[in-house]
Amino acid sequence: MKRKKGLLPCPFCGGEAELFILSHDRDEDINYYDVECTQCGAMMLTPKEHMLSEDKDKLIKMWNKRV
Repeated sequence: MKRKKGLLPCPFCGGEAELFILSHDRDEDINYYDVECTQCGAMMLTPKEHMLSEDKDKLIKMWNKRV
């Protein structure tokens, strides 16, 4: 399966994972992100600080390390 934006397939079903922008804080110009499997709906549940835009790469790494 082809990797999308550096994301590995879902560790549960092998489906394609996708990075989503959950919300945007206009006052601080910050995006909040989450990773979700497009097939089974598995999500990254992380502390809010890991979903800040400057930690987008960290969130992807955390998804890719799931077992």
